[in-house]
Formats: sequence, C-alpha cells, structure tokens
Amino acid sequence: MRFDQSLLAMSCGSIVGICTSFDIHDMLKTIIMSTLSAIASYLATSWIKRMTKKKD
Repeated sequence: MRFDQSLLAMSCGSIVGICTSFDIHDMLKTIIMSTLSAIASYLATSWIKRMTKKKD
C-alpha cells in the first residue's frame, strides 16, 4: 500500500488552492476536498489490490 502518492496529490491540491485563492474559506474548502479525494483514491487503490488478490 503506497500512501505517498495520495499525500503528494493532497499537498499539490493544497498548494494550488493556496496559490489560486487568498480567501481563507476557499482555502479550507480546497484543502478539505483535496484531502477527501486523496483518501478516496487511496481506498480505491487498496480495494482494487484486494480484489485482484482474491482472483488468484
């Protein structure tokens, strides 16, 4: 399970959110959404790995 890719995506999303908007509410919203998407992608990849293992 590789979590560093999700962390990289999360940090990139946070940096983009901070650079594009100086409003604190938009910034927090962007950070929360990037965190949720990173968690979702991590869960999806781990679930796909688990399903491919079951086929064997």
